Amino acid sequence: MNERPRITDGRRRSPRCRPPVRRLLAVAAAAAAVSAAGCSSQSTATQTAHPADSNIVVAAVPATGAAGLYIAEQRGLFAAAGLHVTIESSVSAADVIPDLINGSVDVSLGQWTSALAVAARGIGLRAIGPGNSGGVGLEEIVVGSHSPITRLAQLKGATIAVNALSGLSQLVTESVLAQAGVTPAQVHFTVIPFPDMAAALAAHRVGAALMIQPYLAKAGHQVTELADIDQGATQDFPITGYVATAAWVQKNPAVAASFSRALSQGQKIAATDRAAVNQAVVKYVGVSGQAAASMTLGAFPLSVSAADLNRVATMMQSYGMLPKSVNIATVAAGMIG
Repeated sequence: MNERPRITDGRRRSPRCRPPVRRLLAVAAAAAAVSAAGCSSQSTATQTAHPADSNIVVAAVPATGAAGLYIAEQRGLFAAAGLHVTIESSVSAADVIPDLINGSVDVSLGQWTSALAVAARGIGLRAIGPGNSGGVGLEEIVVGSHSPITRLAQLKGATIAVNALSGLSQLVTESVLAQAGVTPAQVHFTVIPFPDMAAALAAHRVGAALMIQPYLAKAGHQVTELADIDQGATQDFPITGYVATAAWVQKNPAVAASFSRALSQGQKIAATDRAAVNQAVVKYVGVSGQAAASMTLGAFPLSVSAADLNRVATMMQSYGMLPKSVNIATVAAGMIG
């Protein structure tokens, strides 16, 4: 019987993410170490690791986007590839970046925005697998069930919960709000983990939230939809993906390749077997079978393209989350390469 992966929320599941400035300083301080590791890894690249001896720590935001990962672990696909995978839960990919750089985490699953923001600062990251992309009902701007707010335009002056500042949740929310004439300067974003958003709405600590599945299904009638994210510029939008540092990939090419292949098998199952997704989400995310059965799913792509990353980066630049001076085509190509 396969050993059940250790899933821990301890280190990164704080109700408040570390302030953005401190996070950027932590990442910047570690950049030199990554650069040095990247250089030294060239001399060890020929020392191919043996997948049978490989332990990999993967940090993932617990949501439907991780279904391929959960299925690959649950069905022994990683074990069959000679890998022992430990899955750790995270609030957002942005919080995991320092751990990814210092080596306490090998692979991170999270929103593409976090990876692109880091890669744009010259820190070597590689995309090693897709997570999920958008679909109707997967992500929604919601209010509490008894909220007097019934239209997006009424959110002017409101506090909106997202799982990370300057991340994908904020980006897509700003894009949809713009269609209703609400600018980023007219709302305030605050960080609340996805599992805690429904309670925050009920307690009137926030006026609205960008919620995702399966937490939307779990909340049920506690929340009311104002807008679905899957529309206009954010329709079928690339949401999450798996990244590792370039240094780790260069040092462990066989391990990285084995992980990607096993993950791809999990993705294929997630894309074609709804029951498998439901079972994985119940086991690893901790929602009820009823909630899992009622949740809607996006798509589970089998590859990462530069075009997808360019699409995310272009929108980030349009909302000031990436400097206009950044050559997004070069950044995307670097992550794919």
